[in-house]
Amino acid sequence: MEIKKFIPIGLIAAVVIGLIIFNLNNKENFSFNQVDDINKEGNQFFDKKQYQNALERYYAAIAKDTTAPSASINYNIGNTHFNREKYSEAQKLYTKAAELYLKQNPEKNEMVDDDTLANIYNNKGNAIIKQAMPMDSVIMYQEMMEAATQQGGSLPQELTAAYNSLNNSLAKADESIESYKNALRRNARNDSTRYNLAWAQDYEKRLKDLLQNITPPENQQNQQNQQNQQNQPNKEDQEDKENEKKEKTDETGGQKEDNVDLSDINAEQILKAMEKDEENTLKKIRRNKNQEKRRIEKNW
Repeated sequence: MEIKKFIPIGLIAAVVIGLIIFNLNNKENFSFNQVDDINKEGNQFFDKKQYQNALERYYAAIAKDTTAPSASINYNIGNTHFNREKYSEAQKLYTKAAELYLKQNPEKNEMVDDDTLANIYNNKGNAIIKQAMPMDSVIMYQEMMEAATQQGGSLPQELTAAYNSLNNSLAKADESIESYKNALRRNARNDSTRYNLAWAQDYEKRLKDLLQNITPPENQQNQQNQQNQQNQPNKEDQEDKENEKKEKTDETGGQKEDNVDLSDINAEQILKAMEKDEENTLKKIRRNKNQEKRRIEKNW
């Protein structure tokens, strides 16, 4: 794939970060702020990739600027943090640089051509998208999803475990897209930002397609709990089945005579039993009646 490059004013600089393009242009002087000697020293260290030394000089320059915070130096610090892979810090510095620039140049709040803001927003978008999941990981999860779909099985645990990371990455993608759009609002001719925007939009689409087919882990747990409850036999139903089984056993000559209900006994059988052993049978009937009453009171 052909890598698109960004050509800043007074310097040709292009650094490819994954599939995005980063505008490293610390030597560019903002029109609103003359870069002093200390800031230039920081730029020199930056060009040598001595980022810690560059940061020390930039912060020293800010400390000596007693008039107003410098948007340009904050921008330079953001670039330095980006190259140190401190993307969250870089995002904060780009945001601060844009706020300072617009505060010091209120006329720029209107949507007008402005390369300075375009560069800040472009680099901010890059810092945001770098906090998201790498594209290689997204592609890997897509392949896992396709394989599981073809085999008709359940989703791999790795894919479910990555649900939150995918969601967070989607939020970062949306945020970076807005930043790239802001850059293009300030410089519609910047092909590099157009490329970055298209890349972020493709990344966003991949994430949305993935997330549509993954059940959130918390919902999966709820579904599992519901399924377990459905599979667990109802206690009352189980007791009714046991009682029914007991009654059938008694009717078929089981050993639990004490639970016999008198209403179910055939009158002729009672008479025959009484004829054989009247006294014993009467005692047994009385005993059965008393036990039946105790069982009812207990259930009540």
